[in-house]
Amino acid sequence: YTLSLHDALPIYRSRLVIQEVRQSNVEAIFAATPPLESVRMLLSMQRSGFEVDHKGRVRKVMFIDIRRAHWAARIFREVYVALPTEAGLPEGMCGLLQKAMYGCRDAAACWELEISDFFTCNGFTPGLGSPVLFVNQTRNLQVSIHGDDITVLGFEDDLQWLRNRLEERYEIKFGGLLGPDKTDVQNVALLNRLIHYGPDATTIEADPRHVKILMNELNLHGAKTVSSPGVSAKDADETPLTGVDVSRYRSLVMRCNYLALDRPDIGFSAKELARRMQQPTVGSWHGLKRMVRYLAGHPRLVWRYMQQDKPDCLKIHTDSDDAGCQSTRKSTSCGALFHGRHLLKFYSSTQHVMSLSSGESEFYAGIKAGSTLLGGLATMMDLGNSLHGVLVFDATAAKAMMGRRGHGRAKHISRCYLWLQQKVHDKELTLEKIGTRVNTADLGTKFLDGGRIQELIAAMNLSFSTGKHQLALDA
Repeated sequence: YTLSLHDALPIYRSRLVIQEVRQSNVEAIFAATPPLESVRMLLSMQRSGFEVDHKGRVRKVMFIDIRRAHWAARIFREVYVALPTEAGLPEGMCGLLQKAMYGCRDAAACWELEISDFFTCNGFTPGLGSPVLFVNQTRNLQVSIHGDDITVLGFEDDLQWLRNRLEERYEIKFGGLLGPDKTDVQNVALLNRLIHYGPDATTIEADPRHVKILMNELNLHGAKTVSSPGVSAKDADETPLTGVDVSRYRSLVMRCNYLALDRPDIGFSAKELARRMQQPTVGSWHGLKRMVRYLAGHPRLVWRYMQQDKPDCLKIHTDSDDAGCQSTRKSTSCGALFHGRHLLKFYSSTQHVMSLSSGESEFYAGIKAGSTLLGGLATMMDLGNSLHGVLVFDATAAKAMMGRRGHGRAKHISRCYLWLQQKVHDKELTLEKIGTRVNTADLGTKFLDGGRIQELIAAMNLSFSTGKHQLALDA
């Protein structure tokens, strides 16, 4: 198939694959994938601490794509495949795979073993939390591997050494070094995100193609835009959608959910639309159209990583909206994970446990935030950085419940939710109180007006942008 930056620069992709059908008596095959925030951590670490070391060097980020990666991995079982007529085999003959051909159910797992062998043989230590994160303490290289995409932070001479070692073993596509020098690249596309290195900050944003696809599907080009992605609709039309509209709704909402990974401003609205996927209604369809009208007016949200002092901790802002759902009376949890001033992760999710008070709903939100924070600390440790974790609340009652040991008066809370109290008691995490107005997690707890959204977006060092990124693809 073909992608195109413009008509004069097409990008062709083609691949010979097999079709292997999963059998019910075969166990699922696992292949590790690093968390998305690991790439953001590398970009953040590049902009944290010294700009130039004592040797006058600056840290750069290298991007490498392994070509036909699965063909480089040995397969560990006997697999026979039918080959195309171009192979010239006699009739009735087939092929016995020696490498993990694309389409094999265990191809990704075989590639993980192959690339892990390469890095461990070259002095890298794999992560404990994610085995596809590597660090080389001698050369001060930090690596995140997502499939066949390898992202590395380090100094140029060490990065060049790693590039040479990779070329000895694989066929690679060198994506360049992200940095300030004239020979460096300033624009990179990675994992459907667009990265730009500027003199003041590194920016990362979602591929704006998703917004264009949503507008095309709903025929909203030229429609009136709105200042917020959603509003509370108490009198929404509950007439069920039927036929093809149900499938269209689910498909478009899942695209919105994917986009929400890089768009904190639509996190809560996308989550609420996803809750209606089982039985979508006319009212939920109108909610989807409102979100796309909002995106039409705000097509780009840019994350900014400006130069900062090296942080000694990860902080996560957490908040909840008690019984905010009008139909189920369930609460929403939200969290925003920061490395200094750099946002690494944002989420908005509905609580599964029914809380009996606002303090209890904030406590459950803190549990999820604490789990996310510990995951971020583990990822940083896998990348060679030992940091402290800080859990930031705006609710005094939740902070008190988290800081004590045991149920206290809230004896109905299951003991499985008390584990974070032990982490706080052992000083693995600390608690911090801030004002509600400056708690950025408020963005993902309820529908907000446009002014408040702008205020919280700015507090997270994000900004709306117009125009078009140089590497943006057309829908």
